[in-house]
Formats: sequence, structure tokens, C-alpha cells
Amino acid sequence: MNRRDVLKRIGAAGVIAAFGVYGFKIEPNNIEQNYFSLKTTKLTRKVRIVHLSDTHFDNDLSRYRISGMVNRLNPDVIVMTGDYTNPPHDIYLKRFKQFINAMQAKQGIYACFGNWDDGFEDLMFRDTAVKTLRDSSIRLEFGSDKVQIFGMNYLMQYVSRVVLNDMFRSADSKDYNVFLYHSPDLIDMVAETSRIDLYLSGHTHGGLIRVPFLKAFEEPECRGTFPYTGALLMPYSKYGRKYDAGLYTVKGTTLYVSKGIGIHGKLPFRINCNPEITIFDIGPG
Repeated sequence: MNRRDVLKRIGAAGVIAAFGVYGFKIEPNNIEQNYFSLKTTKLTRKVRIVHLSDTHFDNDLSRYRISGMVNRLNPDVIVMTGDYTNPPHDIYLKRFKQFINAMQAKQGIYACFGNWDDGFEDLMFRDTAVKTLRDSSIRLEFGSDKVQIFGMNYLMQYVSRVVLNDMFRSADSKDYNVFLYHSPDLIDMVAETSRIDLYLSGHTHGGLIRVPFLKAFEEPECRGTFPYTGALLMPYSKYGRKYDAGLYTVKGTTLYVSKGIGIHGKLPFRINCNPEITIFDIGPG
């Protein structure tokens, strides 16, 4: 091997090491605050909803600072859409609850559950002020305005239209109606009901690694379902990359898919896919 080949290999190793450090240590802690202004005739004043998803709490103590970031946003409501701790859950639950109890919102904190929370639902928010929405809803009043928040347990199996219609039966068309569900997989059925204004979800992590022009690794059943968005890893959604991250409008319903905050043990890595806190200012145009 000549000197040039040695230098090439050293250079390649250096690039790989730099990407590794960035993906494992730097970007996962570089939290974005993404703001969206949503116009509606259903509210006469602005309501601020802060959305957190996929916190995946573990031994990374840097996530404690998120509570302070959220409080400085002065939210009316905080909502969370599942996957709160990594295993072993019993160890990280205490840390997660310290984080939760440090956050404040004028009208409270509301949460649904994700697939990583299975079996720990009754323990997750015990001794906190969080209201869990498990196939249920709550109506909040802001003067003469009303916001109703629905939450549904995450189900790996098929969810029927009958179940959704039954849950949304109490939805008043005069209220601003919000739906919390861990993944975006119900968007078509939810939009068809014409009862939900805003659907908030996570689960996909935005694909974790977003590198334009590289071929994506896909689940076989989702291959070729939508033009390439840059997500290198296949989001865990029946839609493939169609709703991998960001804001969408589907038949009058606004869908937001969060890239989440944490990372899980299967792939503790992010490239061009920053963790996020999402802020929705909802009010009259």
C-alpha cells in the first residue's frame, strides 16, 4: 500500500469518526423550536399549544433543560404524544417525572401513549399533574372559546372508522378540536370524519438520518410509496415517507408529525434531523 492510499484511508476514517461524533453527541442535543401560526374562525384569541413527542428518557441528563425551554415559551397547553422512556423503564421513570413536574402550562399538560410505553401506562404519569387521554377527551375553556383535546391509545392493529367516530361523537363543530395519537397512521380516517382541526403525532423520528440523494432503506411493504424526502431510514409508518415529519393538510385537517426529542437504543443517532419542540399559535386570522 502506497502513501497516497494510506492517506485516503486515514481521511475516510476521519470523516466517518466526525460524522459519528456529530450524529451521536451533537445533533441529538441541538433542539429546534419550530413555530407555526394556524388560523381559525373558531377562536377569538390566540391559544398557544406546545407539542412534545418521543422523549425517550434515559441516562442523557441534558434533556432536563427542555423543561426550562418549554416554560419560557409560556404555553397555554402542553401536549405529549408518546414514547416517554427507554428501557429499563423503572429506572428512567423517576428522571422523566422530574422533567415533567418542572414544566408548567396555564391549562395543563395532556398526553397519550406510544408503543414504547406499553405496560407502563399506569405508572408513567403517577405523581404528576399530567392528564392522560386514553380513548377520551377533555374540553378546555379560554373565555368564550373552547378547545377540545382527544387522545387515543396507540394500537399496532387496525383501528376501525367505527371506533374513531364513536370517540369523536362529543366533538362540537364550534370548538377547536385537537387529536393526539402516537403515529400519523390514522390521518386518512380522521380527516374523513371532518371533526378534527389539528392532529398531532410523532413516532417516525423524521427518519433520524436525512441525507438527500441517497437511497432509503425501506420496509418492503412501503417501498416506492412516495417521492424521496431525504429520510435515509424508513419511518415506522404504513405511509412510508409520505408523512415522515412536518406539517401537512389532509382534507381540511392539519397534521403535524414531530421528529421527536429523544433517540432510542436501536439507533441513538441523528443526522440532518434535529430534535424539536413544536409551538402552535392558534387563533383568528
